[in-house]
Amino acid sequence: MSFLDLDELLVSQPHYLVTTDTDQKAKQVAVESVVGQRVITPLMLPGDMTALLDAVFDSGIPAGTTLKFLPGTYTLRTGVLSIPNDRVTLDFTGSIINVSLPAGANWVQSNGVIFDGNSKQGFTIRGGKWVCAGDPNEGGNFGKCAYKVRILSAHGCSDLKLIDMECVGCTLGRFPFGNNIKVFNPKGTNTETGINYQQGGFESFLLFPYTTNFWVINPEIDGFGHGVHWDGGTNEASGAGYTNGYADLTASRPVGPGRIVGGFIKNGSGGGAWGSRGNDIVASFCTIENWGDTCWDDEGGINCRAVHCTLRDAFNAGVIATFGHVKGHKIINCTIEITQAGAKFGAFFGSPIMADNTAEDITIQDNTFDCKIAGQVGVIRPDGTAFKSVNIIGNTFKNARWYWHEVGSRKQIIRDNTVEYTVAEDGPTCGTVVGTATEKPLLIVRNNTITTTAGGNVGLSIFNSDGAYCNAEYIEGNRIIGFTNDLDLKATAANATASLKRYVRGNTFGAGNVIVGQPTAGLRQQVIVSNNHLDDGTVWPKLPGANFALGESTFAANTLFSSSVITDNYANANFYSSPYSFSESTNEFVGVYLKYRQTIGEVVIAPRGDANVGDGWPVSYVIEVSTNGGSTWQTVATRTNQVKPSSVSYRERITFPAVQADAVRLRSTKLWQDPGNSAYILQIKQLEVYAPGRPADPTLPTVANLTAAQALTVQLPTLILVSTDVDYNDTNALYLKTPTSLERLSKTTL
Repeated sequence: MSFLDLDELLVSQPHYLVTTDTDQKAKQVAVESVVGQRVITPLMLPGDMTALLDAVFDSGIPAGTTLKFLPGTYTLRTGVLSIPNDRVTLDFTGSIINVSLPAGANWVQSNGVIFDGNSKQGFTIRGGKWVCAGDPNEGGNFGKCAYKVRILSAHGCSDLKLIDMECVGCTLGRFPFGNNIKVFNPKGTNTETGINYQQGGFESFLLFPYTTNFWVINPEIDGFGHGVHWDGGTNEASGAGYTNGYADLTASRPVGPGRIVGGFIKNGSGGGAWGSRGNDIVASFCTIENWGDTCWDDEGGINCRAVHCTLRDAFNAGVIATFGHVKGHKIINCTIEITQAGAKFGAFFGSPIMADNTAEDITIQDNTFDCKIAGQVGVIRPDGTAFKSVNIIGNTFKNARWYWHEVGSRKQIIRDNTVEYTVAEDGPTCGTVVGTATEKPLLIVRNNTITTTAGGNVGLSIFNSDGAYCNAEYIEGNRIIGFTNDLDLKATAANATASLKRYVRGNTFGAGNVIVGQPTAGLRQQVIVSNNHLDDGTVWPKLPGANFALGESTFAANTLFSSSVITDNYANANFYSSPYSFSESTNEFVGVYLKYRQTIGEVVIAPRGDANVGDGWPVSYVIEVSTNGGSTWQTVATRTNQVKPSSVSYRERITFPAVQADAVRLRSTKLWQDPGNSAYILQIKQLEVYAPGRPADPTLPTVANLTAAQALTVQLPTLILVSTDVDYNDTNALYLKTPTSLERLSKTTL
């Protein structure tokens, strides 16, 4: 190797050359004759430069000096070397430096640093391959405890640069209370497997305790307990500055700003890029993968972000995580993958409360989450943590989902995401938005596409919220295809203080099955639907002319015989009955909860159809509707002085101006009196609810109104013979078919 490119020495600041070459005299003369500078040699020292370099440092190196080590192999030990002055440069380019604890050190209990840069300003260490073989007592176990050696500790330093340094086994640096620390192109390779990432801090390749303004540019870090670690102090404690066990958001965030740009950080036992109580820490264009705990973790930070990163495979907390109270946390334009069994997408841990100055908000936007493990679906979720604001926007989830309902949030905005499954699994969840009487929460689930090619029970589940503390929930413009049930609107809490409104609008459903849960007690949720369709374009939830009450749940003021039969489509001979009373004005009513808030304009009631047909028919009654699950009622139709029907086929059609409703009831204002015992009672067989504008019953032809055209083209019934019970539940029967009904005429033998 050539002695040195002398052009490198022709600079204004003084230089010193250091070499282990035994033929140094001629080189010293040559250099001094050219540039008038000093060559320092180790004389006959056996490659260990520690004592010599310590003597040189102690001799007084002027500020601004560059010490350039000629390419060679050196040995340095921890414990004695202090950076000699401000703005000093140590240049080890092209050299290999074997580093170690002092001879005889207990490597299990001890640790140490090669250079101490405390309080020095503006110094630089450049180049060198720094190799630590670890504990010599371990024999052939190369690298055992090598991470106990750190190249630099610089307490209170500023304007420091580490450039093009490579560490094998050892860690690079820690910079407590430093400012403006820049680390360019650091390389690190751990040579020992199984480093415990809680062994006291030396296991971190780069550690920034209470450091402001740090940069890590293009790192290549492979292994170690942690990769890049910032530390702003205790995130968990009690007392002033802590809420529910975690640092609240008024407390200072003493680390940052910080930037981690490019390169990779991989294959460690702890965290790839993580830290506590940071402020404006950003990882960008970096690949962070295969970590025992987490790839990216923000513990109690403010405005910490991962942007345009590839984050892959972590096993304890998961690929991405937060812990404690955070604000402005963002994951943007990243690729998040899990490819190994046991790996997780991530979780957000911490306080379950939303008091002032507690966990504020996270944003997960424009990322791709991809679970590549065969037969599995990855989940991103909170774990005991409540957030005031959760934004999941514009992401692509491949065999992955958000699972965001376990702890309440003040606001959830979930929109423009694409979720694709090739594994039979349920879709994502959200909801449980809560608030206060003065701070109303909000849930918006909008323009998401959730599809599966493998089936699943529920495409999207919305969990319960308290209506008093939630203005409304909006489920709009979503496309949910391939699941048995498209949407599950979970029951609101039994102790809800107001009825929750859920707007289901402009969605496209594959199955057309929406589950609407209701509490066993307390206020019902209100589901308002409009402009929804099935995937084939047909209107959902009901086709025009359909009975909205069919199969829905019922209620009554008092019950002798169950009210459930009034929506069973005449499936059996039973009928609803109130108990007997001794006043015609007893408040008796019976009604139906519509699954969704509908626009209605007609109610049909039918009498009991047994031998006592028409008994219990109300003499006078009103039809009432509710838009809040039965909390309040509005009268839309009134009937008085009615005569009980005498025919089983009688149907009373009550029409009224179009109105919104999610519950409908018949309330008697004057009960029918049983002549046998003079008691009063309410009895009906069926209650049907329709949209406005349903065609009137056809007029049967008579001598007075029949014309040839009417008979032949409009009103003529059609006789059909039915030979299967699939459609009409009776074989070998003759039926009369009209545009609006189907009635069996008589039994016919075929």
